[in-house]
Amino acid sequence: LGRLVVLTPVLETASSRLGLVTVDTGDWSFLPRWHAEAVTAAAAEVRRGLVQMPVFRDYLFRQKSQANISLARSLGHDLTNVIATSKFDILAIQNWLRKRTAASGDPASPREQLLAESVQGLLNTTKFMQEIVNIYRAFSYMDEPKWERVDLNGLVGHLCSLFRLTLSRRVEVIDDLDPAVPAVMCEPRLVQLALFNLLTNANQAIKRLGEHVAGTITVSTRAASGEMAEITVADSGAGIRGPDGALLEGDALFQVFFLGITTRREGEDKGEGLGLNWVWSIIRDFHGGEITPGNRPEGGAAFRLRLPVRGRAGLAAETPEEAAHA
Repeated sequence: LGRLVVLTPVLETASSRLGLVTVDTGDWSFLPRWHAEAVTAAAAEVRRGLVQMPVFRDYLFRQKSQANISLARSLGHDLTNVIATSKFDILAIQNWLRKRTAASGDPASPREQLLAESVQGLLNTTKFMQEIVNIYRAFSYMDEPKWERVDLNGLVGHLCSLFRLTLSRRVEVIDDLDPAVPAVMCEPRLVQLALFNLLTNANQAIKRLGEHVAGTITVSTRAASGEMAEITVADSGAGIRGPDGALLEGDALFQVFFLGITTRREGEDKGEGLGLNWVWSIIRDFHGGEITPGNRPEGGAAFRLRLPVRGRAGLAAETPEEAAHA
């Protein structure tokens, strides 16, 4: 605690007054006119508050998580309906163009080809929008998980291809996938959400270097010891820094996963502080995996995720054949 000053009411004879109680670690010192019982009571209240803070933080996160699960489910449903309607309209235009070209019997003119390509581009955009919506609505599956044995390289490769469509040309995404990585028992939609949050965080870190600075995000996989599969998301951005702009080190690096903690500097959009907290919940709490943040010597940050190949300990979703060979 260091040095703590508590403002507390103290009864003295027939009157009541306010005074300052000073509590030091190791020994207590207080003004002689005060009762020792008041100091003891104040210290007990402070101690109780400090003990209850982590419990309250967890409770707050659970409440926010539940609210976000409901929001993700509702928004996902509404946006899916809007996208589906737009997709049907575009498909109707595409079918009309094809029938018109076929009925004429002549090859499509350059203008007709350009129109057909534009319509196909709009159709591709609706598919892309739906995939993004599906990723963000994945948090609602915390309540209803679907465990699958997943090709991790396939999942990572598909996500990287999707994320590239959201980036400017100055940011490059490199996937370095180890073919020896085994399939992993996981909730693929939640793993995608965790990785998408890390990729978004990496892109934001590159932006902090300047609007016109080029950067790279490298996503790699490898088989790790202890029947684990490892995914690393590394970037060439500004690194993991505190609100004061200084690089974080050691245990301080893990502060970025706490609810309400932000690494963004003054003046930047601080958001809700949920992105990396979701990553922690998905990888550590939900999958029983590990996550390690770090600053790279050459600059930028790296987040290493480790997922158990057999899934979370005690998971009952494995097949009978897998259980027999466990």
